[in-house]
Amino acid sequence: MRAISVNDSKNEKCKSVIETLFSNAEKLPDKIAVIAGGKQVSYLQLKKLIIGASDYLTKIGIKPGDRVIVKALPSISFIAAIFGISLCRAIMMPLEKTIPEAGVNEIAEKLDAKLSITNYETDKPDNLLLDKLMEYAEEFANSGKADNYKAIFPDVDKVSAIIFTTGTTGKSKGVVLTYRNNLAAAQNTMGTTGMCEDDINVVPAPLNHTYGFRRTMGSLYIGATIVLLNGVTSARTFFNSLEELKGTTLTLVPSAMEYILRVSGDLISKYKDQLTYIEVGAEPVSGDLKKRLLKLLPNTNICNTYGSSEAGCVIGINYRTHPDKIGSIGCDAVNAEIYFTDEKHRMIEADSPKNSGFLTIKGPMVMVGYENEPELTATVLKDGILYTNDIGYRDSDGFIFLLGRKGDVINVGGNKVSPSEVEEVANRCPIVLECACVPCKDPNGILNQVPKLFVVVNKDEEFSESELKKYLAAQLEPYKVPLVYETIDELPRTFNLKIQRNKLR
Repeated sequence: MRAISVNDSKNEKCKSVIETLFSNAEKLPDKIAVIAGGKQVSYLQLKKLIIGASDYLTKIGIKPGDRVIVKALPSISFIAAIFGISLCRAIMMPLEKTIPEAGVNEIAEKLDAKLSITNYETDKPDNLLLDKLMEYAEEFANSGKADNYKAIFPDVDKVSAIIFTTGTTGKSKGVVLTYRNNLAAAQNTMGTTGMCEDDINVVPAPLNHTYGFRRTMGSLYIGATIVLLNGVTSARTFFNSLEELKGTTLTLVPSAMEYILRVSGDLISKYKDQLTYIEVGAEPVSGDLKKRLLKLLPNTNICNTYGSSEAGCVIGINYRTHPDKIGSIGCDAVNAEIYFTDEKHRMIEADSPKNSGFLTIKGPMVMVGYENEPELTATVLKDGILYTNDIGYRDSDGFIFLLGRKGDVINVGGNKVSPSEVEEVANRCPIVLECACVPCKDPNGILNQVPKLFVVVNKDEEFSESELKKYLAAQLEPYKVPLVYETIDELPRTFNLKIQRNKLR
């Protein structure tokens, strides 16, 4: 796996992803950059579209530092728009593709957006139809006006984007990122997955979320081809991207990968000699999923990445080369330094589940802060160091293990219980369709906390608490077996399918 640092790349003089993309357009003009919605563009064509989009935005008054909302549709238009915003040296704010007009207006007002680029018509002068922007960009590109364009690239330490968190533990927050942040995060992705120029990256992940957003940045930075999909609900479209477009890599959240396997069985194994790697991340990955992918795809690297909206990918592992570390989330990415601290942000040695600490992150990919949230920023960020609520430890080989988030990890008489470990075992039981484990007060009044399991019952089964408890007791240590059970119709999730444990707690 090739390691890449901030100052070591084929375009080492380029200081931002957009500058590197323009360099790629000169070096790889005919290489396909983006495929989406049945259309494709080369790097040179994409560069011209970006210039055209920038020209239009400048004509309607967008200036450096202005904030521009853009709905994150999986399209070439969206890619041209966000880089067009960057070329104006304005600030992009990608929003979830299904967000209603009222939601767009609320965020625009709250964050003083100069313009909203959407997929719906309104009479508001500060709303621009994405198709209209693309129509102008295409005419501009075809006119030859872009051929002699001299780009003025943004300063690396200027704000590039405001990305919104998915809000699993409360309201969504605006994460402020610079061009340097995006570049370092892209390089981390490359280093942890082994991404290269020859890849055809299939990305069904939402592009307003850090996972899909930064994989897009990484692909265009390295000069690869990226295939944008509108999720994985259409298994036919998903497999067509592998069959017809010859996709060589996949970037998926674990729940999306689980869905593909559930609806298609072992069909993914057909591509064992085509797929170079599958990256799963953005939420905990079960050991069962890792093992199944390793078995189905014996010639494919199965990579897990850990990261956040605040810092992007900072930890990664290839389970193909480290099968003995199946429970680990990996080692520090090329631009990241991972430490462990206590609740007062003092550095500690965290070397076991009982002697664990909070993951603490340092590196050029760490955010500037939360937009309009100085007090909240001060609780997690100090001197460029990000203090997370994720609890874990590092083993003697340097591999990091994650137990869960503060509030999610259950302290049973001094023993720390990882909710994901309980859930992984429970999900194997025929009674359980899906489940979530959270802490609750001990009904017997002996311990402070005990595990509680919310269960969505498999439609073909009848719920039996005693049967499920017996099943768990056969595979888990006694203190990890939930004492309290509750059936529920469905688990509360974010748009990105992450379980909202705070609602269950």
